[in-house]
Amino acid sequence: MATPTINRIWYSSRLWTPALLSTSLWLDANDSSTVVLNGSTVSQWNDKSGNDRHVAQTNSTLQPVYNATGFDGKPSIDFLNDVLWRASWGDMSQPFTRLIVFRPLTIASPAHIWNSDILGTSTVNNVADFFSNMNGTMSQYALYHCNGRILTVGTNYLRISEFNTTNSRVYHDGTLVGTANSGGNAARGITIGGRSGGDAPTAPANWRIAEAILINGILSTEDRQKVEGYLAHKWGLTANLPVNHPYKASPPMA
Repeated sequence: MATPTINRIWYSSRLWTPALLSTSLWLDANDSSTVVLNGSTVSQWNDKSGNDRHVAQTNSTLQPVYNATGFDGKPSIDFLNDVLWRASWGDMSQPFTRLIVFRPLTIASPAHIWNSDILGTSTVNNVADFFSNMNGTMSQYALYHCNGRILTVGTNYLRISEFNTTNSRVYHDGTLVGTANSGGNAARGITIGGRSGGDAPTAPANWRIAEAILINGILSTEDRQKVEGYLAHKWGLTANLPVNHPYKASPPMA
């Protein structure tokens, strides 16, 4: 006998989402109501966290492209040497956690996908998620000097970076790939797609970004695995999760 519609609605309402976490920034390309278009380009990407930390770009030549089917049939924001940014939002001290679902379109070195300006001027205190070149041909991502997995152009990835001063960690598709000293203290402002914002971005690259989340603090193992499961099932990345991941077969429930 067919399952009544009311049961299907009840089941879907019980699915876990990042709304059950205290997110500081949440950018979701699959939510078209959060994307402000200037023709086919994005002038602003609105924050779903409730904190109104929207990222924007007034220079039309630096606005990324909205791609309605870019992420395997789902929407993405395509950064082609473009940036969206917010100059400040109040300081956020470490520890904090950044999560991103993305696809590299091309890879250059250095190439920043997500950068936060840091209080102070020392470059060692510049907390950033960045991609560096290895042997001039293959690219790998790093959290400072913490080497991770080699990236392949055209492949989708889920990455979590925990910035926790001397005990920072990087998870790649649900697997811990390294630890590092991330230095610094407090983040102010944000740039998506490169390093620094405005009309003079540095180290931009070509990324297809589906979803990006910032959380104040470090997630528990249970919550980290829940958000990994949520993102993997939402964006078709379950094959990337390790075989023993608790949400490889089905998404987390509330």
